[in-house]
Amino acid sequence: MAKKPDQQLLELLDKYKFNVDKKDTVWDCQGTWVLKYKYVEEIGRQAKVYIDKLDIIEINTEKRIAVVKCEAQTDKKKVITYGESSPHNTFNKYPVAMAEKRAVGRAILKLAGLHGDFYEDKFSAEEEATAEEEEVSTKKNKSDSKSSYTSSLPANWKSMSLAEQVQHFSAEIDKASDDAGVEEQKKPFSEWYDDLDREAKKEIVQILKEKKKGIK
Repeated sequence: MAKKPDQQLLELLDKYKFNVDKKDTVWDCQGTWVLKYKYVEEIGRQAKVYIDKLDIIEINTEKRIAVVKCEAQTDKKKVITYGESSPHNTFNKYPVAMAEKRAVGRAILKLAGLHGDFYEDKFSAEEEATAEEEEVSTKKNKSDSKSSYTSSLPANWKSMSLAEQVQHFSAEIDKASDDAGVEEQKKPFSEWYDDLDREAKKEIVQILKEKKKGIK
């Protein structure tokens, strides 16, 4: 059974208006509450956070590493903060976009006085990637040969239940006959994986482990 957020914690969000119940704006990440990103953006809008500047501090497309610096302010204060993205802390295949998202989200929460009580994504809450996430992180294929495997999300993906999505993911992974194929097959699912809760991610990790074990 999912853990319910503490009412005292939710009261920190009382000054903001959402189109859903406050308890539906957050999810539990190992005892730390993460605000769903669209509500982080809504808080930024209501708190009148202005993003002054975004700078790419580091980028390595080959290794999928990016660091973005964000300077933001309200009429009362200003913050400078950073967002990081690498295969060690995200499954997302767009490192610059993810680093920017983290930097902006972190800036909004700091300016709103919510950072530390809430976080903008699970990595910030955990402070480091778990072993399971390292297992499912997209790895660079060292082989120069191109894989013939391709997978894509079905047209009705968003209307599918989580169980159906997991089943489809498993079926696509089963098409691979080597590690390189597994890496290719899971690419279209990167953003979907990022949005899953911890329990669902464990299930995906187990599917990948079983598949790779079978290949070996």
